[in-house]
Amino acid sequence: MISKLSVIELRAFISESLFEFDEVFLTSTSRDITPVVSIEGMKIGKGIPGPVTREVQASFRELIPKIHLP
Repeated sequence: MISKLSVIELRAFISESLFEFDEVFLTSTSRDITPVVSIEGMKIGKGIPGPVTREVQASFRELIPKIHLP
């Protein structure tokens, strides 16, 4: 579960700083959790989904079946 993670930082940024990040992911109602591994051919981090992104995805997938919508 996501509670095992020690730090997830949410902050405003300028686009050039994305390449300094270890991981980037997007969230939306239609795409759930989407890893961003490159922008315009330039890698973010190692160019693969990182451990935090994978953990957030797994936690989200685990949670969805438990949500009961009216």
